[in-house]
Amino acid sequence: MRHLVIVGTRAGRARAAGIHERLRAVMGDDTWMLLLDPSSAEIHALVRLNPGLRAVVVVGGDGTVNRVLRALPVGSPPLAILPAGTANDFASALGVPPEWHEAAEVLRSGVLRHVDLLTVNGRPFVTCGGLGVAAEAADRVARWRHEWRGGNAGAGPGASIGRTLVAVPAARALGALGWIIYPLAAAREFLGPRRLPRLHLSCGGGTWESEALALLFSNQPRFGGRFVGSPGAVHDDGWMDVCAIAAPKSRLGMFRVLARTLQGRAAGLPEVWQARETRVTVESDQPVRFFGDGEILDVGTRFVVEVRPAALRVLAPVAAQQAIREAM
Repeated sequence: MRHLVIVGTRAGRARAAGIHERLRAVMGDDTWMLLLDPSSAEIHALVRLNPGLRAVVVVGGDGTVNRVLRALPVGSPPLAILPAGTANDFASALGVPPEWHEAAEVLRSGVLRHVDLLTVNGRPFVTCGGLGVAAEAADRVARWRHEWRGGNAGAGPGASIGRTLVAVPAARALGALGWIIYPLAAAREFLGPRRLPRLHLSCGGGTWESEALALLFSNQPRFGGRFVGSPGAVHDDGWMDVCAIAAPKSRLGMFRVLARTLQGRAAGLPEVWQARETRVTVESDQPVRFFGDGEILDVGTRFVVEVRPAALRVLAPVAAQQAIREAM
């Protein structure tokens, strides 16, 4: 067996129906084992029991990549990605094509890259993470998807029947929105009543304290499809880019910050503080969620965020690697 293929069926283009046939069409003659939504223990055990694997192939979005990352044992084979999520931020940053036939070519002719991992209280993420409105928006997107894919716990019989009738088209509608679902979720957070957390950051570059709209730790420029907190962030420099956004005084100010972040121009705002660090300690005056790769990774009042340089091996397109070298 050359590849272990892990499918996250919550991802938009990775539904279980027909997945075997679709994968056979792109994997060709390679030998592979397929796992649908496996547990962390299953992933860990199968990777340990198959030392000859060339790659662990993740079929899904950034959330699926993150769940696999957290399950892999030390010394695992490199990751490869067939993008099937909403934003596919990590695959996009690596230069992996969105079409599966082209992405599968990376398994056969791609180059090995070593990229940094970020961790929060020991839990890894690879694209962007943080807390504040960004975390609440990620949680809201997850709840929207759960509700429209049959997650109706607590509803009465009538509500259950009604939900069933609209679940499939509503879920497809959410999938059709693509990356736009994240700005919509952020805007929804702005409109609701909320008490923003007061955060205290300490790091090598000093301290920062404020009531915060958002705090972001980036390992690449883009997250959520279009948001850009730190335009200069890269995967393999041994640093994480920190973007702290103090709470504007009005909802209009919040939407101004959202618009500038979508344009990658948050750095020019008076509310924004940025730094490049290897370790940051965050303390909050209230329990908050911390997200990474679109997943909620921890909830609490204290978070230690660190960089693990070159800790992850991935397969990336040759053309993307050449472009990186030419840019250096």
